[in-house]
Amino acid sequence: MNPTQCALIECDRPRQSKGYCLMHYKRWRRWGDPRIRRPRRPYSESFDMYVVRGPECWQWTGTIYRTGYGKINSGRQNMLAHRWSYEHHVGPIPEGMVIDHLCRNRACVNPDHLEVVTNEENLRRGAGYGIRNGMRSTCIHGHEYTPENTYIDPKGGIRCRQCARESRAKRDPNAARKRRAAQRKASE
Repeated sequence: MNPTQCALIECDRPRQSKGYCLMHYKRWRRWGDPRIRRPRRPYSESFDMYVVRGPECWQWTGTIYRTGYGKINSGRQNMLAHRWSYEHHVGPIPEGMVIDHLCRNRACVNPDHLEVVTNEENLRRGAGYGIRNGMRSTCIHGHEYTPENTYIDPKGGIRCRQCARESRAKRDPNAARKRRAAQRKASE
């Protein structure tokens, strides 16, 4: 045995304290044995720790990806929380299928709000795809998508002009007056 290496035969890391490398020393301090690893928590225990069950949605309070979906972690493996919830409470997700949130809340893990659909159907139910392909005739606030009321931004996103006007009016109560003045000036 090399006197500069960890006291455990299978470890070739440099010795730090009490004859062990830093990793084995920490295990010895925490668990009383340098060979014992931190016990991994089962997914079901992790899941219950981070769910607030409301009357409708079960809100995920753990780590959330930038996309808005919850992340469940057990040891070294990560999984989307809503997918784990569906598989645990309902059953396996067939190959090539995805989970759609019927409540439109990405952080919801309530299995009653999750449905297995094809990726195409999931995209179709989303806001942008359905509008561009004529599957929706109104915005979420009920304004009709007409050529005069629809704005297509340079990136291809679609917006309702009436909703935009109402939003601007809330921010700036004089916006409508300023717009009319600018239109009069342009027509002169």
